[in-house]
Amino acid sequence: MSLDQSVSQPRGWAILAALLLAMLPAGVAAQEPVTITGKVTGASGEALRDVNVTVVEFGVGGWTGANGTYRLSVPGGRAQGQQVKMNARLIGFRAGSATITVTAGATIEQNFQLASDPLRLDVVVVTGAGTQERRERLATATATVDSGTISRSNEQNVIQALAGKVPSVLTNQGSGDAGASTAIVIRGPKTFGTSQPVIILDGVPISNATRGQAVLSGAPSPNRAADINPDDIEAVDVLKGAASTSIYGASAGSAGALEFRTKHGHAGPTTYNLRSTITFDDPVRTVPVQRKYGVGSLGVSSACPAPGQPNSVNCAINSNFFSWGPAIAAGTPTYDHGAEMFETGRTVDNALSISGGNERTTFYMSVSELNQDGFIVGNLDRYERYTARLAASHTLFENFTLNASVQVVQTKNAGQDRGNSINGIGISALRQPPDFNAQQYLGGPSALHRSWRFPNPGPLAFATSRGFDNPFYALYKDQLQGQTGRYLGNVNANWKPLDWLTVNWTLGGDYNADDRTYAYGQASSGTNGGSIERWQFYDRVFDHTLTATGTHDFTPNFSGALTVGQNLDETYFRQVDVTGQTWIAPTPYKLSNTTTRTVPNDAETRRRIEGYFAQASADLYNQVYLQARIRNDANSAFGVGHQRAWYPGASIAWSFGNAVHLPEEYISYGKLRVAYGESGQQPPLYATQTFFTTAQFADFNPGSLQGTTLNGIGGLYQSATLGNPNIQPERVHELETGVDLSLLRGRAALSVTRYDSKSKDVIFNVPLAPSTGYTSINVNAGELTNKGWELTSDIQVLQRSDFSIQISGNWARNRNLVTSLGVTQDQLAGKQPLPTAEDCTDAALWARCQTGIGSSFAGQTTHAQVGYPLGTWRSQDFARCGRGLTNVLFGGTVYDVGTACQGAAAGALYIAPNGFPITDPTPWAIGNPWPDWTAGISGTVNYKGFQLTAFLDHRQGGDVLNMTRSSMDQYGTHQDTEIRGDTVTFGKNFPCYNQTCGVLDGPVVGPGANLPVVIGEGWFSNSAISAGNGQGATGGPITTRLEDGTFTRLREVSLSYSFRGRWVSRIGGLRQLDAKISARNLKLWSHYSGYDPEVNLGGAQNANRGIDWFNAPLARSWVMQLTFYH
Repeated sequence: MSLDQSVSQPRGWAILAALLLAMLPAGVAAQEPVTITGKVTGASGEALRDVNVTVVEFGVGGWTGANGTYRLSVPGGRAQGQQVKMNARLIGFRAGSATITVTAGATIEQNFQLASDPLRLDVVVVTGAGTQERRERLATATATVDSGTISRSNEQNVIQALAGKVPSVLTNQGSGDAGASTAIVIRGPKTFGTSQPVIILDGVPISNATRGQAVLSGAPSPNRAADINPDDIEAVDVLKGAASTSIYGASAGSAGALEFRTKHGHAGPTTYNLRSTITFDDPVRTVPVQRKYGVGSLGVSSACPAPGQPNSVNCAINSNFFSWGPAIAAGTPTYDHGAEMFETGRTVDNALSISGGNERTTFYMSVSELNQDGFIVGNLDRYERYTARLAASHTLFENFTLNASVQVVQTKNAGQDRGNSINGIGISALRQPPDFNAQQYLGGPSALHRSWRFPNPGPLAFATSRGFDNPFYALYKDQLQGQTGRYLGNVNANWKPLDWLTVNWTLGGDYNADDRTYAYGQASSGTNGGSIERWQFYDRVFDHTLTATGTHDFTPNFSGALTVGQNLDETYFRQVDVTGQTWIAPTPYKLSNTTTRTVPNDAETRRRIEGYFAQASADLYNQVYLQARIRNDANSAFGVGHQRAWYPGASIAWSFGNAVHLPEEYISYGKLRVAYGESGQQPPLYATQTFFTTAQFADFNPGSLQGTTLNGIGGLYQSATLGNPNIQPERVHELETGVDLSLLRGRAALSVTRYDSKSKDVIFNVPLAPSTGYTSINVNAGELTNKGWELTSDIQVLQRSDFSIQISGNWARNRNLVTSLGVTQDQLAGKQPLPTAEDCTDAALWARCQTGIGSSFAGQTTHAQVGYPLGTWRSQDFARCGRGLTNVLFGGTVYDVGTACQGAAAGALYIAPNGFPITDPTPWAIGNPWPDWTAGISGTVNYKGFQLTAFLDHRQGGDVLNMTRSSMDQYGTHQDTEIRGDTVTFGKNFPCYNQTCGVLDGPVVGPGANLPVVIGEGWFSNSAISAGNGQGATGGPITTRLEDGTFTRLREVSLSYSFRGRWVSRIGGLRQLDAKISARNLKLWSHYSGYDPEVNLGGAQNANRGIDWFNAPLARSWVMQLTFYH
C-alpha cells in the first residue's frame, strides 16, 4: 500500500507538469510580437518612399523603402486585442491614418494612400522658444528644407546646402577653398554689420561665428555651422523675419532664424545606415592670362640677368615690375599662371547611423568622417571633420519624457593666404610675368625662395624681401592651419501633469575651442625673417528655456492655447593671441624659435540675456487661426536707460476653403494670412563704456607703433571711442501678408508673400569733435527698409504608379534702402540741409548722408548712404553728363565738361582732345551689390526605382567689384592686355564686359569724341602716361571694374537607384542599397569676367558683399555615393 501511495504521488506531479507543458506553447505564443506590414502609395498608386509610419499608442515607427513598403513589429506583451491608431506622414502629402486591432502573434496588413499636399499643411514647424505649430495654422511664410533636399545638395556645409532652395534666402561663399565660410542673408540686410540669422539646434542657440585671420586676407576659416554633420539633420525650418521671430526678441537678432531639427530614434527594430561618398573637385573657371609679353615698361625689359650672367645674383626688380615689357622671344617657355595652381581635389565622406528602441526608450547614434583635399596644388589645403552624436529619449512615466543629446566634433583645416596679402597664392600667381617658372620656387646655391621680382637668390639671402611670394613657396613653406574641439549637448524634459497642461524644459550648451597657427617661412615677403601667430580661443553658449502650455476646447468650434516661458542665455568668448617674428632657425614653426614676440592679446567678452515671453493662439471653426505673442528682454549690453525691451507680434490666418465652396478641380484649398512682429539686434558689447587699453598705437610717424609699456613700466590709455550709456537694441518692424493655394485637386500649389520690413535705431559709429577728447561714439541713428515679394510653386506634372514628374520653383525680389542716418545739431538748427535722399544726392553732400560699413578698399569703399541700397560703393567715376559738372581738373588740365554736355544724354562720357576720358575727382555713390531678383527651379523624376533630380539657380543683377581683373590689367598679366598697341575708339569698340560696356561704349561727348586711340600701358596701368593716365587700373574710375553679377547655375543634378530583393539581403542582411551619381555646380552661365560672381572676399566675416579680389573659384564637383540600409 505504501508502495502504491509512493507511486501515485509523483504521478500527480507529472500530470500537473504535463498540463503546464501543454500550456507553455500558448504562453509563448501570447508573447510573440505583432507584425504589421503594408504599402504606402500616392493618389495615382505610385509607391512613396521615406514615409514615416507609426503606431501612435506604442511609439513604434519606421520608414518605407523605394517600393513604398514598410514592416513594423509591436511587442506581444503590449498587444491585448485593443484598437490602436496608425499614422503615415511624408512631407508634401496629407497625413494618412487608420485604426487597427492588435493581437499577440498576429500579422496585420495595413496600406495607406496619401493625398498630395504641395503646401505641406500637415508639417509641424518649430516657431521658436520651445513653441511649434502645424503649418496650416501659421500666418507667416515659414519654409522647411527636409533631409532629402539637404542630402541631394551634396554640400558638406549645411548653410551652403540651402542655396537657392528658399525664396529670399541668399548665400555667398567666401571662396572655393577647402573649409571656406558661407554667409547667409534672409530678406535683405537688417543692420549695418553682418546680418545673418541665428542658428537654433533642437531648441538651443549655437555659435555660427566665423573668426578668421583677417577679413580681406588670410587663410580660409569656416562658419561654425559647418561643424554640423548634414546627415544628422532631419529638417531646417527657415523663420524669415520679425513677423516669425518676435518670440525670440533680441536674443535671436533681427535677421531671422534657422531651426535645425536633428534626427532621433524611433521604437522598432534597430536599423543601420552606412553612407560612403567620394567627390572630385575642379575649379568652375580659371582666369585667362596673357602669354606674349615679359616684365618691364613701355616695351623695355626690366628682367634680371639670367643665372650665371653678371649681376644676376640677388638682383631685385624694385621698379617696372609689371608685365609691360617687350614681346617674349619665340620658343621661350611660358606658363598659364591662372591654371597651374589647381588640380583635381578629392573628398571622402563616410557616415554611419544606428537607431532603434522600444515603446519607452529610443536612441539614435551617428559617427562621420569627412576628409577633403582641395583643388589647390599639393595636399596642404585640407579640411577634416569628425563627428559623433548620441540622442536618446526615455519615457519615465506615461506623462513624463526625458530627452538628451550630446555631440562631439573635431575639425582640422589647413589652407593658403588669399585675398589682399603679398603672401597669398592668388595675388602673386596672377601678377607674375608669363615667362617666369613659378614651379621652380627654390633657387641659388642655398636653394632659397625665388620670386619673379627676386629670381636668383644669393647664398645668404635668407630674409631679403621677395616683393611678392612665389605662390609655390607659399604653398609648401607656409603653415596656416587650425583645429577645433567642439561639444554640443542638451537635455529636454517634457511633463504633462494634466491633460490640458504641458511643461517643457530645455537646457543646452555649446563649447568650441579653437587653436590656430599662422606661420610664414623665413624668406616670406612682408615680415623679414618670417613670422608666426598663435591664436587660441574658445566660444561658449549656455541656454535655458522653460515653457508651460495650456490648451482648452471651449466649444466644438473654438479652442485655444496659451504658452508662457522664460529664457536665460549666456555667451562667452576668450582669446590669447601672440605673434613671434624672425626665425632663429628655419624650422620648427614654434614661438620659442623666434627672436621677438609681441605682448599677448588676452581678451574676453561675456553677454547675458534674461527673457520672458507669452504666446496665445485660438482656432475658430477650424478655419480662422489667431496668434498673439509678446517678449520682454533684459540684456547686459543694453544702456542704463534701456534695461529692458518689449517685442510684440500677432498674426491671423484664414483657411477660406473651409468656409467658401471652391471648385475643387481648380482650387482645393486656400489660405489668407497677415502677420506682424518686432525683433531686435543686440548692441555691441561694452558700447556703453569708455574703457582703457594697452593696445599699440601709431604716432606721428605712420610706420611707427608705440606700446604702453616703456622700460618695464606699464601704462594704459583711454579708448578713442566714447561710451554711450543710452545705447539700446536695434529694432525691426515687419508686416507680412500672403495667400496659399492648393490647385488642381492637390496636384499643384502656389504661395505668394509680400513683406515690408523697417529697421530702426541701427547702431553705427559717428565722428566727434577732437575737442571732446574722443574721435567717435556709437549711436542708435540708422534706419533702413527691406520690401519684397516671394513666390513658391509646386506641380505634379505626371503621377502614375511607376512614373512621376514633379517640378518646384521659387522666385523672390527684395528692395533694400537706407532711409536715415539721423541728424546733427547743426542740421536741427537749420545751419545745414537735412540729410534726406534729395538733399544728399549721390555725392553725399552733407553730414549724416553716408557712413562706411564692412571691410573694403581705399578709393572704393562700401557704405550706408541715405537713398541707396546698403553696401553701395563710394568712388570716383569718369566725367559724365547729367551730374551738373562744369570745369573738371584732371592731370593738371581743366576741362569744360559743362559746355560739352549741354543737350547730351545723361551718363554720356566726356572725351578729352586726346581721345581718352577723364576722371571726375568727386566721390559718388555707385552700384548695388544686391540682386534684383532670384529664382530656383527643381525637378524630380521617379521611374521604377530610379530617381533623377536637378536644381537650377538664377540670380539677376547684383554688382560685383572685379578687382582681380583690374589688378591683372594693371600688372599687364590678364589676357585683355594682349590688345596693347591696338587702335580702339571709346563709345564704339572699346573692350568691355556686360554693364561696363554701357560706360565705355555708350554715348560720348567732348572734343575727342569718336577719335581712335592706341590702347596700352597708359590706359591699363601707368598714370604718368597721358594716353590714358592709368584710368583702367585699380585706382581709376570704379565703373571699369564694376560688373553685372547675373548668373544661372546648374547647382545640382543626381541620378540614383534603390536596389531591393534577395540578392541585396544576401549582402549582410541588407534591406536596401542606394547608388547615386551626382554633380554640383556642373554648369555656370554668366557674362561675369572673373572666377565666379557668387564669391565674396571675406565670406561670412564681411558685412558687405560683391568683392572679388584674388579669391579662389568655386568648385565643380562629381559625386559618387553608396548607402547601405540594414
